[in-house]
Amino acid sequence: MSILERMFGQLEELARERRALDAREAAWLKNVAAYDRSDEWRGDGCLNAASAIRAACRMDQGVARGHVELARKLDALPLVADAYGRGEISQRHAAVVASAYTPERAAEIANVEAELVDAARECTPKELGGIIRYLTDAIDGDGDAAAHAVEYERRACYMATTLNGAFDMRANGDHLSGQFIEAAVSAEMERDLQDHDSRRSPQRRFDALNNVCRLYLDRGQAGESHGIRPHVTAVVDVDELAGAPPGRWSTYARRTVAMVTPR
Repeated sequence: MSILERMFGQLEELARERRALDAREAAWLKNVAAYDRSDEWRGDGCLNAASAIRAACRMDQGVARGHVELARKLDALPLVADAYGRGEISQRHAAVVASAYTPERAAEIANVEAELVDAARECTPKELGGIIRYLTDAIDGDGDAAAHAVEYERRACYMATTLNGAFDMRANGDHLSGQFIEAAVSAEMERDLQDHDSRRSPQRRFDALNNVCRLYLDRGQAGESHGIRPHVTAVVDVDELAGAPPGRWSTYARRTVAMVTPR
């Protein structure tokens, strides 16, 4: 056997292994969809299927939520799901088609789903994305303005206390609103960065959001009509406090804020 034949044989084997992995991922997503529909995640003490999968599989919340959302959409895209299940297209191909699927576009996409699957078999996910954008522009007929309006109307923020008393929050929204939120939180993360900071980025991000919210309340911008009582904020250097142990406080702790709330 020649070197070229061996190289080609290895490449074919890699391709077969990749298709097998795609098929197994598709089968796993079918199980995710079934778990999501079953509501068993409630019995597992979680707020939703994504939170349960995040904890069990040690995933980031956004990744777990993406799996659940893709699994839900594949239920409405049987031809895409079938090709994915056979390993003919990758998860990324399936996700590109699913990202364009909305209730408003359901009928039109169903009419061309077979053609989209054929295209996915022959091109990269990036190339498929160009086809999808052309398709959605044609469906919406307004240069994607309708898609942005739908995206804005679906904005949501969920906050709840878990069974063990922890705070759980998740949100999604339109791109522009997200940029405002990200800019505010990123600026506070930069301001709040400490020397030799041991906090991980998600921790710093949560602290920054908490700081922004506390600042809003401290300034009284919410008003008393929303149940926020007037309060006084006093900034005291820890070294000036009686009995303060020297050399123990971090830069962040030295900016101690004592809040006195009248009753």
